[in-house]
Amino acid sequence: MAFSINKATLVGNISSDLILKQTTSGDSVINFSVATNRSIKNDDGSYKDLPTFHRIVVWGKLAEWIARDLTKGSKVFIEGRIDNRSYETEKGEKKYISEIVADHVIGLGGRKIKQGEVQEEKNDEVQREEVELDLDDTAKDIPKGDEKVGVDDIPF
Repeated sequence: MAFSINKATLVGNISSDLILKQTTSGDSVINFSVATNRSIKNDDGSYKDLPTFHRIVVWGKLAEWIARDLTKGSKVFIEGRIDNRSYETEKGEKKYISEIVADHVIGLGGRKIKQGEVQEEKNDEVQREEVELDLDDTAKDIPKGDEKVGVDDIPF
């Protein structure tokens, strides 16, 4: 068997609405697109971003997480494989499609608030509790930062 690699890595923004679907067997799947940009220099010296749109497919628990925690516009890191498939339209035309089947999706930046979602205010005050450590005899012999440690104190 010949050695080969099929790996795609993207960092971009989700550019379509996220709709979680269930297959007839109960598996979760989500399809969406991600836009990446490349800059080109115009004749006048200014730069222009040219977007490229990539179709993404995610399965299972990761698909459910994406639908719950990400929104259109979220910046994401995606890692997966490139897959090609075909399907037939209602008119009987055969269409071919390339997509990235993602194995890893990481949201970059803060969590976006979905439309209609109310952001809960969080209390920044942290409750602190006094914790008493029960140190055994070995831990009591560890020198503090301000104590000098000599060569004879090193156990090896």
